[in-house]
Amino acid sequence: EQGLEYRETPNDEVEDLYTLLKDVKSATGCTAVCSGAIHSTYQKNRVEEVCARLGLVSIAPLWRADQDALLSEMIEAGFKIRIIKVASIGLGREHLGCRADELIGHFWGIPGRS
Repeated sequence: EQGLEYRETPNDEVEDLYTLLKDVKSATGCTAVCSGAIHSTYQKNRVEEVCARLGLVSIAPLWRADQDALLSEMIEAGFKIRIIKVASIGLGREHLGCRADELIGHFWGIPGRS
């Protein structure tokens, strides 16, 4: 079972990311990967582990950004944000396909969010 730290595991989705980035690096000569990790150590660690294995620099410019401010800024900038996957407390299947701007009051009311 995987924890916050990732261990190379056959047939894991992270290995799909590894294969994709390996191909991209080979085709383009890229030297870094920019991810949208904001608050998920789980996600950030996996991207960083794949990058380390491939000799790529992992860049996460949004890491630990204020999530409330970031969401508000994105909505104000005209981003059309839809919920396509739920894997957190406070969001359920009924939120799939909903627009974030329609759910902003719901987001602010989720207990224990950080």
